[in-house]
Amino acid sequence: MNTRWRVIKNPDSTHDILKDGELHQSATPERFLERQLAPHGIIGDTYEDVLRQLAEKGEATAEVPPLGKFFQAYPA
Repeated sequence: MNTRWRVIKNPDSTHDILKDGELHQSATPERFLERQLAPHGIIGDTYEDVLRQLAEKGEATAEVPPLGKFFQAYPA
C-alpha cells in the first residue's frame, strides 16, 4: 500500500509534513525540506513535483510505494 505524504507551506515559510493524514514533522524550514522527505522516497522527479505544487498552491501531495519496492537484495 502506498504512503500518502502532504506538505503544507506555513505563513512563516516553514512546512508541516503529514504522513497518511497524521502530522509527521512540523515547522520544517525550507532549507531542510529535501532532507526530511528523501528518506521516505520523495526524491528526483517526485520531489521536483512537490516543489512545483508548493509554489503554485502552497501545499503538495505525493504518494510513494513502500521503500522495500525501491531496494532489492542481490545475492553476493
